[in-house]
Amino acid sequence: MPYKPQTIKSTVEDALSAYSDFDDLTSEMGDWRDKMSGTNLENSDKYYRVEEAANALETINSELESSVSDLIENLPDEIRDKSMEYIIWVPPSKKQSPSRSYRCDNACSAIRSGLDVIILWIEETKKLKEIPEGIDLDEIEGYISDIESQLDEADGVDFPGMFG
Repeated sequence: MPYKPQTIKSTVEDALSAYSDFDDLTSEMGDWRDKMSGTNLENSDKYYRVEEAANALETINSELESSVSDLIENLPDEIRDKSMEYIIWVPPSKKQSPSRSYRCDNACSAIRSGLDVIILWIEETKKLKEIPEGIDLDEIEGYISDIESQLDEADGVDFPGMFG
């Protein structure tokens, strides 16, 4: 059965905090790689794919954590606390856990939705020329660019299945 959409109501800060989902994905893929290491599977295509995903996620996770934390820290409270909605995809049964690929896509979707709210705020702020004191829009845009690059990398991670 196909996954179904679910609307999540959140604040911008909570949506951006979905980067923490990469901690779990990184850990899972790293553990899988480590369990295969030193076995006859170490020279297999499966090991190569697991190792490639684990290495990519380690880089993405580290850079996302830093950039998102810096971005959140530099946003005005009114934007951090702004209400928003985004869509994630969930399995049809509550007993079923979402696949790693869907969990990655859902985290990226949440973060991108939060970034969209911030980008709109930046555009409005520039248009009105009402930049809050102590806020550096160029710095915020730099964090957004870094985050978008890492999300693009996350989109390219291939999560191998257990049996294929």
